[in-house]
This record gives sequence, structure tokens and C-alpha cells, in this order.
Amino acid sequence: GIFKSLEVILPREIPADMDENSLAALKEALSLDPRPSYQRDENRIYGMSYGRHQVHFKISNEGIVTVIDIL
Repeated sequence: GIFKSLEVILPREIPADMDENSLAALKEALSLDPRPSYQRDENRIYGMSYGRHQVHFKISNEGIVTVIDIL
């Protein structure tokens, strides 16, 4: 099928050391759906490392990535 990238919603609180380029790259990575292909639980909170940060996010069945926090 045709690949559809996901919409990414970032939190209000962004670490001070993340610039626009870092955020753009993070949004790009999340829009590609980094979950393991067998996991499709929209209530699950996923985590991934991004540079020195940990990113926690959920992905709805409608294909919206909500970033809960960036630590």
C-alpha cells in the first residue's frame, strides 16, 4: 500500500537544549511509526531514545502520534 506518515503532536514543554532542527528530525522519526509492527495498542505508552533524551508517546488508531514528554 501507499505509505502514509503519521501526524505528530509535540508537548508544550520541550527541553531547552533541543532546537528546531532536532524537533523537526524527531517529528520525522515519529511520523514513520517507530513501533514494532506487531504492537498496535493505542493505550500503550511507547518510549524511545533520541540523542540524550527519552521520548514517551502514544499512537492512536487514527494515526496520530501524541508525544507525552521529552525527558
